[in-house]
Amino acid sequence: MASFPEVFANSTNLEECREQLEEVLEAWVLFRLSSSSSPTVDVQIKNSRDNLMLRIYGYVTWFGTLACFILVLVMQLESGGVYNGLIGILTCGIWTFIWGWINAREQNIISLMLLWTLFVVIRLLGIVW
Repeated sequence: MASFPEVFANSTNLEECREQLEEVLEAWVLFRLSSSSSPTVDVQIKNSRDNLMLRIYGYVTWFGTLACFILVLVMQLESGGVYNGLIGILTCGIWTFIWGWINAREQNIISLMLLWTLFVVIRLLGIVW
């Protein structure tokens, strides 16, 4: 295991190897906890918390983006017709986003479009990080 250089297993199949790794890793952690040096397990736990926060961040922004898309798409279907709505779906929401900004005042959805834009920008920033 790359994070734990002292931990390794050798077996003929994957399941036996996993079982051996679990046993060796458990023994390694217990040994390191009983010794005076601090284990690197703390780093692994911190990284898993960071990953959880990133996943939550991703889910929240994805659901926010999806909700805004659906709300604007419904308005687009009602106002612009079925073909306009189909184009919005086929372009993965890009046309719906553009249509929403073009018709934001008329449809009274400026705050919804600002929220959708905010979700898109936050998601793009999250990809860059």
